[in-house]
Amino acid sequence: VIVSKMMQHSPPQQPPDDHHIHWLWFLGYVLLYLLCIFFPALVAESYWNVIFFPLVFLTALIVYLVYNTYIRHNVRYSHMYFADLFRGFSHSFFGGGFFALLTELWVTTVFLLIVLLIFGPSRALTAIQNESFADEAASYTCNNVGVHLYLAFTSFCVAGFIEEASKAYLLQYVTKLYLPHTIHLRPVHQDYHRFVWLGLCVGLGFGSVEGVLYVCLYGATAGFAGQFILWLIRAFIAIPFHTITGFLWGVHLSKRECHKVPQYTWLKMGYQQILLHGLYDFIEMEIALDLVCASATTWLQILLSIGIAIAYTVGSAVFAWYQYRKVLREQENNNDHQLIDGE
Repeated sequence: VIVSKMMQHSPPQQPPDDHHIHWLWFLGYVLLYLLCIFFPALVAESYWNVIFFPLVFLTALIVYLVYNTYIRHNVRYSHMYFADLFRGFSHSFFGGGFFALLTELWVTTVFLLIVLLIFGPSRALTAIQNESFADEAASYTCNNVGVHLYLAFTSFCVAGFIEEASKAYLLQYVTKLYLPHTIHLRPVHQDYHRFVWLGLCVGLGFGSVEGVLYVCLYGATAGFAGQFILWLIRAFIAIPFHTITGFLWGVHLSKRECHKVPQYTWLKMGYQQILLHGLYDFIEMEIALDLVCASATTWLQILLSIGIAIAYTVGSAVFAWYQYRKVLREQENNNDHQLIDGE
């Protein structure tokens, strides 16, 4: 009788989910596609979003092909459903990305208003108001230590912290929503790959919605060449970088959930991603400031800045893979200890 009562009150093995993709997700993508087509067409008479909106998802398509080729038909990953990965991507695309960007906007606005109220308008702002755009405003801006401190603040505290915290919240949300309850209740298990792939998809969705905003909305008035350059940077640098940090979130969350390390706090799990993200943004902003302040900008300078971004992204990928292999080695060591204890 006692056993039967315990079984009645025990949590279900599976969440109340059928692992199917609801049609509303597809409707959301179609409506956003139409919005990205008609809004720039009405405002700027630009129609290139017809092709650039789908192209933003090229990185996601490559990830899907990797999943479909190496993961989907592997018995080891038989319980990792594509529907769960797609919905994790979509939660991040429609929820986390827009939430983080809007949060960054109001945090930055409030910070600037506070600085303005305390210290008053800067000499650069005064020069711009007096229409002294060229030499005076540039000299105050380019040689101002406060500008570099502001870039560091927005890179680490605004972009790095807010965007990575949004990914962390979304990853925890989708893992609790879609993964079997036993994963979270068992003392030790080996389902780390589910957390890793969901983290990767959350980061991929976040980077993809940023790509849509930058390429299809901000770049709508830049012409075909300008949008094409923005797409190249987003598709092969920015979106992969967001995917890498999402992958890292999955790696660290799997370590806490699979190895049951309670002292592995969110700060310990996320400081690497925040620092990587903040440093990436700070380097890019400093390079952009140098290009703006330069008397003449050459293609060599632009290519050098893109090369630095590519090298940093590749280095981050290597670091993330090292962290993943480290978790695998810890899992193998745990398995060896269990075998020894069993003997």
